[in-house]
Amino acid sequence: METPVQYHVRSNSLPSRSHPILQELSKKLLFFCEFATKQRPESLVDSLVSVYDSLDDLLHLPLVPEALYRQDRWVCQMLEDSLQWIDVCSRMRDSISCVKEQQLRLLSALRRRDYKGLESLVRAYMSSRKEMGMEFAKCLGPLRKTCRMVSSGSLSQESTQHNEVLEALRQVGSATVFVCESLLSRFIWQSRVSAFFKPKSQLLNCAIVEWDCTKLSLIALYSIASKVDSLCAGDALRQLESLEESMSRIDDRLGCIKSRLIRTRVTLLNILTI
Repeated sequence: METPVQYHVRSNSLPSRSHPILQELSKKLLFFCEFATKQRPESLVDSLVSVYDSLDDLLHLPLVPEALYRQDRWVCQMLEDSLQWIDVCSRMRDSISCVKEQQLRLLSALRRRDYKGLESLVRAYMSSRKEMGMEFAKCLGPLRKTCRMVSSGSLSQESTQHNEVLEALRQVGSATVFVCESLLSRFIWQSRVSAFFKPKSQLLNCAIVEWDCTKLSLIALYSIASKVDSLCAGDALRQLESLEESMSRIDDRLGCIKSRLIRTRVTLLNILTI
């Protein structure tokens, strides 16, 4: 995945009149921008959650309402975008839940060494993975559309500090899109979808290889289901358990992103309607 070039965090420190919370948020965004492509998806979400915690503190400062009032149309667009991000998080979690249901059935059979019906369990799991990949691919269009919205628009030139607040909001939006794309890519395994992403990061390539290894081990299992070798079964079990742990961690972190998005949206709406 390409580096999120839509970020424009300044490398120089903020003016002395900037609030410390604004400075803290700016530093977190700068760090996020510099190291985003080097972090694992789980770490990316943790970094984004930290960014949203600082953003929540920022939105409760007295200087924020005036800054938002001056750009109410732009903020309304951000609110619309946040609905898309919340929807993407919900759809991703629903898809992961469906895959985990099939995965648990397969894991249970392997742990009990019950190989009757193993082929159907493997096929059901592979089908759920395919459906998840298709669903995740459908989320890309809306995400990238909101990314263009976040990166566009003019800001008021009346107050440097007001512009810093609005620019921070814009950068948080860009970071949100980047993290969601990274999470989507984590479990997309179909070649046509992977090509759509045009992955350039080692992280994404490793994620694809991880799933390819698991897929091969499962194919080997059901192709010899009548006489499953214990070594093959053990390898498939280890691969599935590793993926199950990764999916559970990402599912939990998606819940964290969604809760932060909802909290931020409610705060922005309260500011605009007071």
